[in-house]
Amino acid sequence: MKNIGVAVIGLGGIGTLRAHSCAQIPQVGHLAICDIDPGKLDKFSETIKADIVTENYEEAINDERIQAVIVSTDEESHYGPAKLAAELGKPVLIEKPFVLNLDEADDIIAKAKQNGSLAFVGYTQRFRKRYLLAKESVEAGHLGDVVMAFGKIYVTRAVGEAVARRSPNTTPSINTLTYMVDLILWYMEGKTPVEVYARSASKVFKPYNRDDFQWMIVTFDD
Repeated sequence: MKNIGVAVIGLGGIGTLRAHSCAQIPQVGHLAICDIDPGKLDKFSETIKADIVTENYEEAINDERIQAVIVSTDEESHYGPAKLAAELGKPVLIEKPFVLNLDEADDIIAKAKQNGSLAFVGYTQRFRKRYLLAKESVEAGHLGDVVMAFGKIYVTRAVGEAVARRSPNTTPSINTLTYMVDLILWYMEGKTPVEVYARSASKVFKPYNRDDFQWMIVTFDD
């Protein structure tokens, strides 16, 4: 396998993990790191030894040595770098949630198709053994025709508060429940959602003007 160049855009908690992982992969021949905080760049450029260190994501993604992009910024900032990577035909991994606007999501997907790029969302739960085994059982027909799925997921108050402080447009539900939505849609692959009914309320996170629990029912076409 030939060496490739990877750009990691955003050096938050997940971005630093991605950058450290890339730095340890022999097939990654060039590594770019990007963040709007120069202090983070100074700190991690010393430990990661990146080839490209910049506060400008366009500089990192446009570099001809870069063939793949990881977008791990805050949710509000996913669109710009993801769109640019798709326009350039470079595969892009976007941390969940994808984006916070349906028009932006459609635009990234369309540009990826037009330019032969691949756009992935970082739904890492799909790679956990228990969820993989469930998927294999569904595909093998061991469960018959799956007509209903029920899932629930919890988040600690500390995580919820961190999410609320991080972004004005993200809620604990968007940050965490999206994992469960993805898994169930994955298990129901081939079926099309036609209706969503949801209710939520706020109590614990009311000071942040956020809902702290949410229920939803998704109806499929069959």
